[in-house]
Amino acid sequence: AGPELTKIARELDRPGLLAALIDPPARIAPGFGSLELELKDGEAVSGFIAEETEQEIKLTTLAGETVSVPKADIMARSKPVSAMPSMKEALTLAEIRDLLEYLSQLR
Repeated sequence: AGPELTKIARELDRPGLLAALIDPPARIAPGFGSLELELKDGEAVSGFIAEETEQEIKLTTLAGETVSVPKADIMARSKPVSAMPSMKEALTLAEIRDLLEYLSQLR
């Protein structure tokens, strides 16, 4: 349901981990942010970014299919959305501190 966390401290320092816990949409792990593309032909495509290059975006749809969309065909693009809620509403400050300490040890 989310990115691999067993080595998360290799990618994020403590401030980065804290930001990810309290403001998940600020930095969405590749492949876990959903977005919608509005195409010039009026069609809309939504899914999770599997890969993005200068020429195209590959999305994984909710059905599990990979769709390649040339950037030249895109009229509008939504910002990626994170399904992860902020932990500041779900955990106490002490629990956030403990979770931050635990995650910072995962190397």
